[in-house]
Amino acid sequence: EVYLERLDALELHEQKTAYEKVLDIARAIKTAGGRALLVGGSVRDYFFGKIPKDFDLEVYGLSASRVEQIVRTKGKVNEVGAAFGILKLSFGHGIEVDISLPRVDSKVSEGHKGFEVKTNPSMSITEAARRRDFTMNSVCADPLTGEVFDPFGGMKDIAERRLRVTDKERFADDPLRVMRGAQFVGRFGLEVDPESMQILQEMTPRLKEISKERVLEEWKKLLLKSEKPSLGLSLCMAVGAIGVLHPELLAMRERAQSQAQEGVDQWMHALMSVDEAAKIVRRESLSSEEAFI
Repeated sequence: EVYLERLDALELHEQKTAYEKVLDIARAIKTAGGRALLVGGSVRDYFFGKIPKDFDLEVYGLSASRVEQIVRTKGKVNEVGAAFGILKLSFGHGIEVDISLPRVDSKVSEGHKGFEVKTNPSMSITEAARRRDFTMNSVCADPLTGEVFDPFGGMKDIAERRLRVTDKERFADDPLRVMRGAQFVGRFGLEVDPESMQILQEMTPRLKEISKERVLEEWKKLLLKSEKPSLGLSLCMAVGAIGVLHPELLAMRERAQSQAQEGVDQWMHALMSVDEAAKIVRRESLSSEEAFI
């Protein structure tokens, strides 16, 4: 209720409507004998002081068929994601709530579709959180009680603005997480802990496995959601992602090094430019398409 009052005071009506739906679903799950926890980005954003628009619920203690039966009484279900055990509930005005069961994703082949997904409603909260990429995304919370679960120290990392891999073995399943790390650094002004930096560097050559479409989505998040996109770009350069994805940009860095004595640094100029562009986007309230251009 405190959170709803906050949204009301800020006149964020769409977010308030979405969160009311979250509470409604959580109550229905509880009545049926299960428990629904908020997971992922909405919890992370809240503790970073940001207001989430989309919410993800993970349901414990109920079968997939029972969860689907309950969810279908609450709104229009989009089948996209069903293969991965995710039900997308749409309420109009761009409001979505994703509902899933605790699961384990096992890598069985290359590509983003090369995963075997096994749901397990009896899984512990700790084991379910282990598959999350970074510790800040492994924090979850009960929307009905406010209880927070933090099995991997994500709250401390959020407070200290540190990016840290949750589980090295599971993290390595998807090389796109290198780019996810970069956009999180740009969006939240994070520092990467040394061990996680090494993990990102080791995974970077495998970015060649990822489709251009998936990489593009991470570029959009980095450029459009970051206050300082330069931080994410700098990480991409540091771990070698620029060399793998856009080797033509390495020429800017090489010229910068050769022309250092002349005071010309094209790479640094590019970093300053994207940060200024981000300021203009916010100042002018540009559409997503205009902003990306």
